[in-house]
Amino acid sequence: MFTHLLVPTDGSPASDRAVACAAGLARSLGAQITLFHAEADALAALAGAASVGAVGGSPELQARLDEAARQGLDHAEALVRAAGVACQRRISTGSAPWQLIVQVAGEVGADLIVMAQQHRGTIERLLAGSQTGQVLRHTRGALLVVH
Repeated sequence: MFTHLLVPTDGSPASDRAVACAAGLARSLGAQITLFHAEADALAALAGAASVGAVGGSPELQARLDEAARQGLDHAEALVRAAGVACQRRISTGSAPWQLIVQVAGEVGADLIVMAQQHRGTIERLLAGSQTGQVLRHTRGALLVVH
Protein backbone atom coordinates (compact mmCIF):
# COMPACT_ATOMS: atom_id res chain seq x y z
CA MET A 1 0.00 0.00 0.00
CA PHE A 2 2.01 3.03 1.22
CA THR A 3 5.78 2.72 1.55
CA HIS A 4 7.00 6.26 2.27
CA LEU A 5 5.20 8.83 4.41
CA LEU A 6 6.07 12.54 4.42
CA VAL A 7 5.07 14.16 7.71
CA PRO A 8 5.27 17.96 7.84
CA THR A 9 5.62 19.22 11.40
CA ASP A 10 5.75 22.64 13.00
CA GLY A 11 6.09 21.48 16.61
CA SER A 12 2.48 22.24 17.50
CA PRO A 13 0.27 19.81 19.45
CA ALA A 14 -1.74 19.22 16.26
CA SER A 15 1.46 18.31 14.40
CA ASP A 16 2.45 15.98 17.24
CA ARG A 17 -0.85 14.13 16.79
CA ALA A 18 -0.16 13.79 13.06
CA VAL A 19 3.37 12.51 13.78
CA ALA A 20 2.03 9.92 16.23
CA CYS A 21 -0.62 8.82 13.74
CA ALA A 22 1.97 8.53 10.96
CA ALA A 23 4.33 6.56 13.21
CA GLY A 24 1.63 4.01 14.02
CA LEU A 25 0.62 3.75 10.38
CA ALA A 26 4.24 3.38 9.21
CA ARG A 27 4.87 0.68 11.82
CA SER A 28 1.85 -1.32 10.67
CA LEU A 29 2.70 -0.91 6.97
CA GLY A 30 6.46 -1.32 7.27
CA ALA A 31 6.81 2.11 5.66
CA GLN A 32 9.52 4.71 6.10
CA ILE A 33 8.94 8.27 7.30
CA THR A 34 10.46 11.57 6.30
CA LEU A 35 9.81 14.28 8.87
CA PHE A 36 9.71 17.71 7.29
CA HIS A 37 9.80 21.25 8.57
CA ALA A 38 8.83 24.02 6.15
CA GLU A 39 10.51 27.18 7.35
CA ALA A 40 8.31 29.90 5.90
CA ASP A 41 9.41 33.44 5.26
CA ALA A 42 6.39 34.47 7.36
CA LEU A 43 8.05 37.40 9.08
CA ALA A 44 9.13 38.88 5.79
CA ALA A 45 5.67 38.40 4.31
CA LEU A 46 4.01 40.09 7.29
CA ALA A 47 6.53 42.93 7.34
CA GLY A 48 5.93 43.64 3.65
CA ALA A 49 8.13 43.58 0.62
CA ALA A 50 9.90 46.83 1.50
CA SER A 51 11.46 45.41 4.64
CA VAL A 52 12.21 41.89 3.41
CA GLY A 53 15.95 42.58 3.31
CA ALA A 54 16.03 43.89 6.88
CA VAL A 55 13.96 41.05 8.34
CA GLY A 56 15.18 38.21 6.16
CA GLY A 57 18.84 39.19 6.32
CA SER A 58 19.28 38.94 10.08
CA PRO A 59 21.75 36.13 10.90
CA GLU A 60 20.53 36.09 14.51
CA LEU A 61 16.90 35.65 13.45
CA GLN A 62 17.85 32.93 10.98
CA ALA A 63 19.85 31.12 13.67
CA ARG A 64 16.85 31.20 16.01
CA LEU A 65 14.53 29.90 13.28
CA ASP A 66 16.98 27.12 12.42
CA GLU A 67 17.29 26.11 16.08
CA ALA A 68 13.50 26.06 16.52
CA ALA A 69 13.19 23.85 13.43
CA ARG A 70 15.85 21.46 14.76
CA GLN A 71 14.17 21.26 18.16
CA GLY A 72 10.79 20.57 16.58
CA LEU A 73 12.25 17.85 14.41
CA ASP A 74 14.11 16.35 17.39
CA HIS A 75 10.81 16.10 19.26
CA ALA A 76 8.99 14.59 16.27
CA GLU A 77 11.83 12.13 15.68
CA ALA A 78 11.64 11.00 19.31
CA LEU A 79 7.91 10.27 18.84
CA VAL A 80 8.57 8.25 15.68
CA ARG A 81 11.49 6.30 17.17
CA ALA A 82 9.44 5.52 20.30
CA ALA A 83 7.00 3.77 17.96
CA GLY A 84 9.90 1.70 16.61
CA VAL A 85 10.04 3.38 13.22
CA ALA A 86 13.15 4.81 11.55
CA CYS A 87 12.95 8.19 9.91
CA GLN A 88 14.86 10.82 8.05
CA ARG A 89 14.56 14.59 8.35
CA ARG A 90 14.37 17.54 5.97
CA ILE A 91 14.14 21.31 6.37
CA SER A 92 13.43 23.74 3.54
CA THR A 93 12.82 27.48 3.50
CA GLY A 94 10.42 29.29 1.22
CA SER A 95 7.53 31.68 1.06
CA ALA A 96 4.73 29.08 0.93
CA PRO A 97 4.92 26.01 3.18
CA TRP A 98 2.39 24.10 1.07
CA GLN A 99 4.64 24.44 -1.99
CA LEU A 100 7.61 23.13 -0.03
CA ILE A 101 5.58 20.19 1.24
CA VAL A 102 4.44 19.20 -2.26
CA GLN A 103 7.98 19.68 -3.63
CA VAL A 104 9.68 17.61 -0.93
CA ALA A 105 7.05 14.85 -1.22
CA GLY A 106 8.10 14.48 -4.85
CA GLU A 107 11.81 14.69 -4.09
CA VAL A 108 11.75 11.93 -1.47
CA GLY A 109 9.25 9.75 -3.33
CA ALA A 110 6.57 9.94 -0.63
CA ASP A 111 3.34 8.22 -1.62
CA LEU A 112 1.39 9.58 1.37
CA ILE A 113 1.53 12.94 3.12
CA VAL A 114 0.28 12.87 6.71
CA MET A 115 -0.36 16.32 8.12
CA ALA A 116 -2.38 18.12 10.75
CA GLN A 117 -5.32 20.35 10.05
CA GLN A 118 -4.42 23.51 11.92
CA HIS A 119 -7.28 25.51 13.37
CA ARG A 120 -6.06 29.05 12.93
CA GLY A 121 -7.95 32.28 13.26
CA THR A 122 -10.25 33.59 10.56
CA ILE A 123 -8.05 36.56 9.66
CA GLU A 124 -4.96 34.40 9.28
CA ARG A 125 -6.88 31.94 7.13
CA LEU A 126 -8.13 34.78 4.91
CA LEU A 127 -4.62 36.22 4.52
CA ALA A 128 -2.63 33.03 4.12
CA GLY A 129 -5.19 30.36 3.28
CA SER A 130 -5.09 26.84 4.60
CA GLN A 131 -1.74 25.13 4.04
CA THR A 132 -3.47 21.75 4.26
CA GLY A 133 -6.07 22.84 1.71
CA GLN A 134 -3.35 24.02 -0.66
CA VAL A 135 -1.47 20.71 -0.32
CA LEU A 136 -4.73 18.86 -1.04
CA ARG A 137 -5.29 20.90 -4.19
CA HIS A 138 -1.74 20.57 -5.53
CA THR A 139 -0.34 17.20 -4.52
CA ARG A 140 -0.40 14.30 -6.93
CA GLY A 141 -0.20 11.76 -4.13
CA ALA A 142 -2.45 10.79 -1.25
CA LEU A 143 -3.04 13.05 1.74
CA LEU A 144 -4.15 11.96 5.20
CA VAL A 145 -5.37 14.88 7.32
CA VAL A 146 -5.27 14.39 11.09
CA HIS A 147 -7.80 16.56 12.94
